[in-house]
Amino acid sequence: MANINETNLEFQPNISTIICNGTTIARFNMSINATNQQGRCLLGSCHTYNDTYTCAGEKLHYFINTTIEVLWETPRENLWGIDKVTGTVNVTDTANISTVKVDGLLGDQNHEPSSNDTATNATRIRTQPGYCDGKLEQTFFAGMDAEPPTIVALDVPGDGLTGHPYTDIAGVGVKKTPEAYMYGIKVQDFNGSSVCFNVPLQGTTTLGAGKNQSKYYLYLDTNGVQTGGCSPIDNTSLTGFEYLFKYTTEIDSTNKLVETKLSLSCNNGTWISTSVPLNSDKNKACSFVGGPIFAIDAGIFGGKTDVNTSKSWRAYGTTASLGGNASNITDRSFTGESDFKGIDVDIIDCWSTEDKDNSQCNKFKQFGFSPGEFGPACTDNKDNDGDALTDCADYDCKFDPFFCASSSKYIVLGESDPNDETAPTITSKKVNDKIPTALSFIYGTDEPSNASVKYYYNDSTCGTLNATFNDEALGNADTFDDYRPQHIVDVTGLAANKTYFYKLQTCDSSDNCAVSKCINSTTATTFSNITFKIEVPSGWTIDIPSINLSNFSKNYALKASTQYLDEINITINQTNSTYAIKLVGIDIFEKQTLNLSRFITDTDTFGADANQYQAFKQKTGMDKVIVTIPTDSEDSSVQHCDDNGANCVAVTSKLVCTFKSTYTECAIPEAVGLGFSSYKSVGTTSSSPSGGGGGSSGGGGGGGGGAAGGASVVSQTQTWKDVSAGSSVTMSVAKNDLAITSIVATMVNSVTSLEIKATGYGAKPEGVSSISATAYQYLELTTTAQKADFSGATISFTVDDTWLKQKNIAASTVALYRYSDGWTKLSTTYEGLSGNTHTFAAETPGFSYFAIAGEQGTAAVAQPITSEVTGAATQPVEEVAQVQSAAVAESGKGAMFFVAIGLIGLSVLIIAVVLARRRNY
Repeated sequence: MANINETNLEFQPNISTIICNGTTIARFNMSINATNQQGRCLLGSCHTYNDTYTCAGEKLHYFINTTIEVLWETPRENLWGIDKVTGTVNVTDTANISTVKVDGLLGDQNHEPSSNDTATNATRIRTQPGYCDGKLEQTFFAGMDAEPPTIVALDVPGDGLTGHPYTDIAGVGVKKTPEAYMYGIKVQDFNGSSVCFNVPLQGTTTLGAGKNQSKYYLYLDTNGVQTGGCSPIDNTSLTGFEYLFKYTTEIDSTNKLVETKLSLSCNNGTWISTSVPLNSDKNKACSFVGGPIFAIDAGIFGGKTDVNTSKSWRAYGTTASLGGNASNITDRSFTGESDFKGIDVDIIDCWSTEDKDNSQCNKFKQFGFSPGEFGPACTDNKDNDGDALTDCADYDCKFDPFFCASSSKYIVLGESDPNDETAPTITSKKVNDKIPTALSFIYGTDEPSNASVKYYYNDSTCGTLNATFNDEALGNADTFDDYRPQHIVDVTGLAANKTYFYKLQTCDSSDNCAVSKCINSTTATTFSNITFKIEVPSGWTIDIPSINLSNFSKNYALKASTQYLDEINITINQTNSTYAIKLVGIDIFEKQTLNLSRFITDTDTFGADANQYQAFKQKTGMDKVIVTIPTDSEDSSVQHCDDNGANCVAVTSKLVCTFKSTYTECAIPEAVGLGFSSYKSVGTTSSSPSGGGGGSSGGGGGGGGGAAGGASVVSQTQTWKDVSAGSSVTMSVAKNDLAITSIVATMVNSVTSLEIKATGYGAKPEGVSSISATAYQYLELTTTAQKADFSGATISFTVDDTWLKQKNIAASTVALYRYSDGWTKLSTTYEGLSGNTHTFAAETPGFSYFAIAGEQGTAAVAQPITSEVTGAATQPVEEVAQVQSAAVAESGKGAMFFVAIGLIGLSVLIIAVVLARRRNY
């Protein structure tokens, strides 16, 4: 036979050679020589077809230059007899007759009308390219050996025919390449298949010895309609499939692999041949994928009328071995769907210089960040983010329960949208790789979705999943922020200066998922210094406790170590009032200017420029903000408004708020319908867009305390397994806005599973009567156990000393009340004062609604005296200025930071050593 390689010969790079039985026929050099000559014929005839050479007694036609073609010449009489229809049929030279290619698996042939003069059926058999892939094959299978296909349809392992692991399906996977829609049927052990005969096996350099006849069938539903169409040949209970692809192999009597690849389409419920090109690659199938590959030409296939590339495609795979066929199968997979938009997604980082000119960054360049349409902007009749969708039709808005709840486009967050069949698009991405032991991923999507990082440790192919790290929002008790457009995922416990491999994944509430290609990031060798600047309005100051920066108001850049800029809090305060905004969970890891120069302050209203806010959170991965709004009375509701303080809707139910007589403080999570423009503190709630708040204070039961004025605001749940009788379980509560600190329950009976949930309310829950005392916080405790299963519980809780003083309540009057057809005061023990916090414990016979309350006095009352030290004294603030070429100031925590000042004709460095001033929020 003709070869392009021979193991006993040594070839130079860029030289193509044709050898017949050890004799070199032709050789071509593709490289450039010293005289700048390229493409030299070294032996034989090049650049033209040569049909004069005889190899092993048969005439050989060859063509060689930058490509090689080799054809054997054989009399056409040798083609007679392969027609399916019996009888003598002449094969002529007439144009447009059916093409017949010898070398196929005749046992699995397909018949189609012939154009010869007898109109009989001719057999069409496709052949597999050899080991030397041309440009088409390289493009078709580009990246196929970089990472395996993404599994979309599973199967139970080990349910196939015993002794035939090469047909025992593990799953059907999908992958995109530049020219093909790629599917792979992964099996339990592919080595025994004839596909892998004399091919390097997965994870080894050993050549496969398997010779088992193998048959693989892939069915695709490509129009998004699961009715009509055709059924799989083995399973008539499934309908709606448009295409069937067959790939079968066997070893012939000359020990050569014979492959057959056939494409069929559904025509009126019947499978017939189609012209869609199907390809495969046995090297990548055996050495990497672990199963057969179906490579479908994207250009031709995508142009078919029954192929809808905007829909998810449903896949179904079957296998058969010797003696089997498409109806008599060995194993089958479940069906699974895939959206090619969401498979092997290329992540474009519009913040980077490498990707800034990518067409996907056009909107980014227009806005300076990845824009969205949120909150009041969902009702302004404008396309605020330039995506051709307006207000509640925009995916940023249609899940908004505040501004779009009355719209016909509204979808309850977390529920499926029947019209959404497209995976989310990842619109922005940043990676904080400046920490030696962690990586933080900040990325945005064009619709509310959940997010995770698929972590593959050091597997550069992303073939073996090591762990999954979820968006921080999925780790809290609130489900309201599970689907959101901004995502923060931290991967911790890593080693310094090491490369890790991962994929980003995001799924919307309709279960449309996008998964990135396998990408990698490298942790820092050590911490490094970062220069950054925060621009705030005149009359505002900055506190950054992690670097001991307090009351900072100068227009200078700062430099600090990344050790003290990871997961930090920054508070910005107005100097002549109590307006403040606390930015929680900030990462600063690159040189940049963070612009927050426009705040909105009005009567009972605080806001920030929406565009500046979006850019800030996309750069820093901010978790949430806490705003402080001055008020002239104790309010009970907070509204989300536009920049002008109008078009307001009550959002208290999704915030965690504290209402005081002089201010309202609210934690605003990164969630649908929130974010900024502005927020207004009012005395009554409003459930629909309005011109603003106001009105008298509503509700009953003694007013608010340490939680929000609305429905369930904060909760924590804990579960236990196999709890024995006589034992006690302890639930430690770590929620800042939940007054309970622990619950200890003693079990009477054994239970296999136990759950306790504690919920804090900011106002009296519906269904309970008012309490005569002044309420600090309303609570609800629930459990899966029966009342007879436990003998009672001890509940520990805290009360803020400032609240007691404001309400003129003595700590000795504070008690826990339980609701059971009325309020009952429980036995409560005062345990002492620590700092600004009073601690109590109470005994309860069972779970129900509770209230922490105290009795107001008529004059100032003395608080209980304790011997504890309530806190360290505040240190004076000092600034030291020096002119020098380089300087380092070390804070009390070891943080280093520099303030850089630009002066005309002179560069100076000012070192500020600032001891922290703490604020309580």
